[in-house]
Amino acid sequence: MWEPANLADAAARALEQAPPRGHRATPGRDSVSAALLTRPHVLARASAGSSVAPRRRVTSSCVVSLAVGSPPVSSCSPSCLLVRTSSTRLVARLRARLEAAKGLVEKLSGFSPTTMVGGRLIACPVSRPYSYVDTWGAARSGGRSHQGTDIMNPYGNKIHAYVDGVISRESSSSLGGITLYLRGDDGNEYYYAHLSRYFARAGQRVQAGELIAYNGQSGNAAATAPHLHFEVHPGGGTPVNPYPWVVRACG
Repeated sequence: MWEPANLADAAARALEQAPPRGHRATPGRDSVSAALLTRPHVLARASAGSSVAPRRRVTSSCVVSLAVGSPPVSSCSPSCLLVRTSSTRLVARLRARLEAAKGLVEKLSGFSPTTMVGGRLIACPVSRPYSYVDTWGAARSGGRSHQGTDIMNPYGNKIHAYVDGVISRESSSSLGGITLYLRGDDGNEYYYAHLSRYFARAGQRVQAGELIAYNGQSGNAAATAPHLHFEVHPGGGTPVNPYPWVVRACG
């Protein structure tokens, strides 16, 4: 009969040297060793109470301990931990690059067609579909008059830079909601209101037709009528009727 100590010795030898390919186990020691090799927990049960010291098998990355009276325990070596740390960092870098690639794709796919006017490229402030009319000077609540052109278009639709320039300011208010100002290279300032969210950041240089925000219904815009409130301030001063500017770019 096999004693616990003999079982432990057989298991250790079986783990250190596997039988040759094609070898058939014979009744007796070989069959016990093969069983212990494939089912080390048998050793833990069979050798309970034995005084045999724990055997250890060193693999390329971890140490497996066959302690008497307990199931196999695995603990990573420093090299294993180094591999795991490197893998985690690699995954983090790949995720960051993926997010950057997604942003680039969104930016490139967000460009709107441009038109050359007066030696400068201009673009419609919104993507299709859209509609607009000239409402300059129309009465508004609180005795105000309308000082822009409302371009009706779906919620979340892409909003574009009218000309080359810099996003000079991003802010919010109870009337305009989420807004931004584009300081154009032509010297004019363009005001966008009722946005749902930004795409470009304040201080960023943009090109005509570039995606800068998304349409919304923030501020005092009706929930059922998402639109872009668009203003033109020549030289950064008092606003003028932007309808002709919209017509030139949007048709």
